[in-house]
Amino acid sequence: MISHQRGSRCRTTSHVGTFSPESYSPYTYPSAPTHPCVGSQFSWNNLGYIFDSYPFTIHDPASRHNPGYDILSVDAVACVFHVRAKRCHGVVSVPYTACPSCLGLGPSIEVVRDWAKQDSEKKSFARLSHRQLTERLASLRKRLKTEQTKRADYIKMLTRARKKLATYQRFYRIISTNNVPGLPRLLSNSADQAWSISKTAEMALLSSQGKYHPRNYTAFDKDLAILIYELGGGGALHALNKAPSMLPSRHTIANIRRKHRLRISVGEVTISSILENIEILFKDDIEVGAHQRVGITLSQDEIAGDGRACYLPETDEIGGLCEHTISELDTHKVGCDLESIKAASRAVREGRVHVGKEFSVAAFSRHAESDYGAKPVLLMPTYKVKRLFTFVVRPQAAAVSNSSRVTL
Repeated sequence: MISHQRGSRCRTTSHVGTFSPESYSPYTYPSAPTHPCVGSQFSWNNLGYIFDSYPFTIHDPASRHNPGYDILSVDAVACVFHVRAKRCHGVVSVPYTACPSCLGLGPSIEVVRDWAKQDSEKKSFARLSHRQLTERLASLRKRLKTEQTKRADYIKMLTRARKKLATYQRFYRIISTNNVPGLPRLLSNSADQAWSISKTAEMALLSSQGKYHPRNYTAFDKDLAILIYELGGGGALHALNKAPSMLPSRHTIANIRRKHRLRISVGEVTISSILENIEILFKDDIEVGAHQRVGITLSQDEIAGDGRACYLPETDEIGGLCEHTISELDTHKVGCDLESIKAASRAVREGRVHVGKEFSVAAFSRHAESDYGAKPVLLMPTYKVKRLFTFVVRPQAAAVSNSSRVTL
């Protein structure tokens, strides 16, 4: 009993029973009837099967993404959750209703719905649903397969690189321990023909063994070979052709050294062959109008030859035989058969005809400030027999001097 006294008019009020401030609630009164809180229900529509799309892992007590409510029951057919707030009051004054804490779970449910809608790649595993975990697992498996494929590709690339390195090392050993003739030209062929390093190494080995000869000579190689031939002769050029530098042979530079293809007289001297050679040698001066009337010197001498017969395709004749063929052979023309060649061969064997060892050469020299070198207009094989012949030089055809009769 609690009493209070206020003078003569004091009234005394008494309350029967006990009351504790800790048990006081603004929603319940000691004298009001109480009913249990039934929690709240929330729909999970448009998000798929509830057990597949809801992130149940967030309700783990150790999860840092706890939504603030517990699930009481799940209706998978109607896609409805029956939940209760963790701060639920437990009792209400109106039966079959929910407390304010359970009724205020709407924002928390919307957050969980947003988590269920997000891409699984952008979320942590702690708040993924079963479907999102399955998607993440499929993505990780695909990524793992891609990485495994890359790893297999890298292993293959590494294996190929090691094989190529071994081939490069083999090629380096070949060129460093052997004299590879024409190595620059071999490498040029490798680049032009797109050889592999393995084939390049094989060709370098064959070249060092003398079984391959790269002949893609440059203009510099040919000019150097001509210079060596002119200064040192055929022996020097042959030695350098067999050396590692492998300069072009005499046969390779023969056509390059021949500036003009002069006509060789066969059997006897003809004015047509001389005029043809004059036209070849003086043609440039006539065309550009650089010719002037100057003195002309005619020189004759003999020079050494190769001492072999040959075929002249320009005139279809047998060349290289001495001047006696005019009386010993019926013809110098080859024709369509080998009869003339057989006749020439018999005459050479019998000694009636000889293969010319020398050439009788007649040349014109201009008395001018330029282009004064001797230009041969007559080339005829001979065999140490002197002959006199007469021919007429017509300056109208050669454009070199007035009409004159010359006797050699």
